[in-house]
Amino acid sequence: MPGLVEPCGWSVILVVGTAFRMSAGPANWIDIRSMQGNTMKKTSSTRVGATLLGTKAKAIFAGALVLGVGTAGTLATWNDSEFTIGNFGSGHFELEGSADGTTFASHESALGAATLNFQVDADKLSPNATVYAPFALKLDSETTHQAEVTVETASSTVATTPASVDISAFLTYSITKTSLGDCDNAIDNGVSLTTPSIVGGDPIALLSLADTNATYLCIAVTAGEDLPQDLDGSVTWKFTAEAIDVIAVVEQPVA
Repeated sequence: MPGLVEPCGWSVILVVGTAFRMSAGPANWIDIRSMQGNTMKKTSSTRVGATLLGTKAKAIFAGALVLGVGTAGTLATWNDSEFTIGNFGSGHFELEGSADGTTFASHESALGAATLNFQVDADKLSPNATVYAPFALKLDSETTHQAEVTVETASSTVATTPASVDISAFLTYSITKTSLGDCDNAIDNGVSLTTPSIVGGDPIALLSLADTNATYLCIAVTAGEDLPQDLDGSVTWKFTAEAIDVIAVVEQPVA
């Protein structure tokens, strides 16, 4: 329809009515004549053209308005979607030990425990004697989390002579942290991590490991003053690490 602009998705509607103009002159007059024989007789003349044409214009314009309102309900709806994805993985956590401070490995059971190297004969103890052995702990190079470490002990072998007497019942131990990896330094300059503790006692909070560098320890074992003769046996230390915060990544300066 001339003058009607159809909407195309946006909620803006424009309806334009067609303009009309009345021309003046005889063309707008309707002559009503009657035929009488061969003579054309003008019986009446009335100015009805303007009235009829004006009525038609109003009807057309009203129809345009109705059509415009009707098409407003057919507007298209826009929609869009957005997606995002997350990638996940698990970290790594492994505690290692070393009896010589150099060769580290994972010893995950009492049967595969690392053997401590005491600096004097630990199998010839006398009352109140103390012997020392170095040990080191570290998180392996792939570990992603820091650790809190506890320690506990247990007798792993019951003494055979005298019968049913366990030497661990007459022993106490303490652990000192040293920076050089030997017990000579620990005796003079070490940081004590435990008080003298009995074998088989409750787990003790020992230390924190903030990265994968080695931490050097010295384990001291002292015989009680009531130590009987001719006893033997073994003690096992269990170090348990619990993962805490992610190890901080140190960014290297740009050269």
